[in-house]
Amino acid sequence: MTLRALYTIVVMRPSLSSRLSFAVLLFVCIASLQAQKASPYAAVNSDRDDYAISFRSLGTTTEAWFTSSSGMRDPRSRQLLIVSSQSPSAKPTPAPEPLNVSDAEGIPLNGCVSFSACNPNIGVIISNRTVNGKTRGNDIYEIRFDGKNWSATRIDVLCSDAWDDTPCLSPDGGLLYFSSDRQTPFARTTDIFLSRRSGNGWSAPELVKELSTSAYSEQTPYASRDGYLYYATNQTKKGDYDIWRAKYNSETGEITGPPQPVPFEGVNEEGTNEGHPCFSPGGSWFFFSSNRGDHGDYDIYSVIHGSDADTLSVRVMKRSRKFDKLSGAPEDVVEAYANATVHLSDLASSRRMDQQTDKGGELNVVSTKDLKDPLLDRSLHTIALVASVDDPRYISSKDTVVYDGFCPGTKKHTLMVWDTAAYFIPECVQDFPVKNVRFFVTGYWCPTTERYTRYLNCSCIIACDTCDKIDDTKQPALNCGTDDEFYRYSLVKARVDVARKEGSACINIHEAKSKGHEFAQEVDSAVVRIAESMRSALQIACIQREVAKGKKVTVEVTGWTDPRPLDDACSYTGKTIDFAHSFVKLNMEDSPYIVGDTLAGNGKIKFSRSKAGGNYLLSQLRAYYTAVMFDRIWDESVAEYHDMKSKGHIEVVALGKAVSQENRDFSERRSVEIRVTVPITEKEMLRGIIPDPGQRVIICDTPCK
Repeated sequence: MTLRALYTIVVMRPSLSSRLSFAVLLFVCIASLQAQKASPYAAVNSDRDDYAISFRSLGTTTEAWFTSSSGMRDPRSRQLLIVSSQSPSAKPTPAPEPLNVSDAEGIPLNGCVSFSACNPNIGVIISNRTVNGKTRGNDIYEIRFDGKNWSATRIDVLCSDAWDDTPCLSPDGGLLYFSSDRQTPFARTTDIFLSRRSGNGWSAPELVKELSTSAYSEQTPYASRDGYLYYATNQTKKGDYDIWRAKYNSETGEITGPPQPVPFEGVNEEGTNEGHPCFSPGGSWFFFSSNRGDHGDYDIYSVIHGSDADTLSVRVMKRSRKFDKLSGAPEDVVEAYANATVHLSDLASSRRMDQQTDKGGELNVVSTKDLKDPLLDRSLHTIALVASVDDPRYISSKDTVVYDGFCPGTKKHTLMVWDTAAYFIPECVQDFPVKNVRFFVTGYWCPTTERYTRYLNCSCIIACDTCDKIDDTKQPALNCGTDDEFYRYSLVKARVDVARKEGSACINIHEAKSKGHEFAQEVDSAVVRIAESMRSALQIACIQREVAKGKKVTVEVTGWTDPRPLDDACSYTGKTIDFAHSFVKLNMEDSPYIVGDTLAGNGKIKFSRSKAGGNYLLSQLRAYYTAVMFDRIWDESVAEYHDMKSKGHIEVVALGKAVSQENRDFSERRSVEIRVTVPITEKEMLRGIIPDPGQRVIICDTPCK
């Protein structure tokens, strides 16, 4: 047997098996998938070598393709075989020509197929077929299906006179990994290489240095949708092959984490070879190939992976429009819709059910996976949601949520129930004032928060207590640095000296220390409500309609001044702010404090009273820093905001309002207000036809753009 043929046998690619008995399935569900034993995939395994499984999903049909010597005259020969979900119990059938060819001299070797998850009509295989009258060793071919026939084209830029084998496409088909011994031909050590697809075809292969070693072999790469590159290596005590993995960048192909053996029980065994890793389409099974067992031939095995169900967390919110009793001004309010009945439809299985929200307006939608056959393991779940409403004033959004079983973390969706007065807004202006919540301690311009301090670029005063807590038995470390907006810290033996900075007299330290944490809890709760308010605001039909026309949404964040007088020595001790280079713009109309687009920090600007008896600079700073915080929170947690921002369809403007004590209720003086608007003319109002609320939402990014 030639060395290349030996490699083809030894380095195979694993697949997921599925023939679990009902008893095993029940045990898995009850035991929460604890200790596992690999199961052979009976639908494909024969009494000869079977390995390198790959799945091809075609709508509601799934095919399992694998490499086998079954049915071949010479047991060293290889061909591609197929099992389909349409007839899972049928005998595997050979892939058609030109995928399987018999014109190789001596021993035909066709196999190791890999498909793009985003385009099942594109894949790669290995073959030693004749090219231009010459029989070559294992080379890499790209295969394509045009709806009627398959074609196979040698990828010349990837092939060498050395052993090139076990290719794998990334989920989106943009990356191609393969193994080769071209670094040390015939030295029995192999490495993993990477090529990238561009408009000019595949790039010249590059060695994946983070995985490659000189003393060991790395083979059978598999780029998974879970963010890991899986592969086989003989870095073991006995020199047998085990499956390892490392995090990788799905766009560049670069390795971003340390390589380690896979943490899945039942996969790697000492003294046997494991390789060819692969997940089933929905990620419920992890497949691999191994020569374990009494017969010594290679078979395809699998272990159950992850949970037996995918869960979607749904929060139902009610959006109302109220009017101030005194001024008559509209206020938009978002609150949890408790004890609401939600009608659910799983569009893939046609299963329908009703669920009720808890007092927080939340419920969990559980999509049970079919753990009887990997060919029935679906990746995408499509759930239709609509809430039941009794009041004719309200209307529920009819949402369709699509989420991928491979999505990391908890899948979440917010379903809105609308007050028709809030949804059908002709002028397309929405206001979200926050009342009776002290966003700021007296005189302070940075939001009073504990939960969201990482979104701030100003000093949070209530977090400063930890700076002077030390162990006096050893020299302390200044974890807070030596300087911030309000204090300077200096080490004196085993003591921290704290002194107020000049200009920081506007801070009421007593209020910050005595009520700061209480205020922070109020603020943190308000921030959650404002995030939900922004989500609902951008789902309004008039916003969606006008953005589709190319208009820009303006989010205005208003900061109110504090009614109490400030010390004459008080100055702005924060950072110098260059508003020209900030996404958040500050409304600087009539502002005497800002030179050009810059506000000088570190105590260089004094506060003074202005504008209707209030403090104009203080209100501007409050608005700006709060807007910066919200911009970061919305960008991370509100998909609609992130999408509009990335496309240049949204702007955030901070507006300071300085008012005297007589002009506004005290509860509103330290708070904020959010206004969402889009320019719309009276003629457009009359012409606008607003459809019933509803949207199609894809949870988390998928590899298929």
